[in-house]
Amino acid sequence: DETHWIALRRALGRTRHDEPEAFAIFSAVYWRVRSGGRSTLRRDAAWILLKLLALAPSSRRSTRCERRLEEVLDAIPTRQAHRTRSDADAKSPYPIAPSRGVRLENELAAAIEADLAAGRDIPWLELGTYLNHEAR
Repeated sequence: DETHWIALRRALGRTRHDEPEAFAIFSAVYWRVRSGGRSTLRRDAAWILLKLLALAPSSRRSTRCERRLEEVLDAIPTRQAHRTRSDADAKSPYPIAPSRGVRLENELAAAIEADLAAGRDIPWLELGTYLNHEAR
């Protein structure tokens, strides 16, 4: 139902407590899958993935994709640490830990929207696996 996808899209960048309608939709789907005995993503990862899926039109929600997840993740800017207090403009060549939670969700949403606008497919299955490990 497209109204469910709209509610999920509206929940993007927000917590499940902020969007109870969208979380109720998610819960109905998630627990139905879990009760079927299938291995699933962690709840937080699945919540983010479903909201990101809502960005795509139904024709672009296919799990068949030749693209690699790294191509999507490359579009996310890497946060850098300053080297010293005296050299505030110098950046470390090493990234700080990757974004998490809502920040990660927003950065992924921006990258996915750009890819969708450019007509590129999204590797949804790989993205789910990535979120399962990173979105804690």
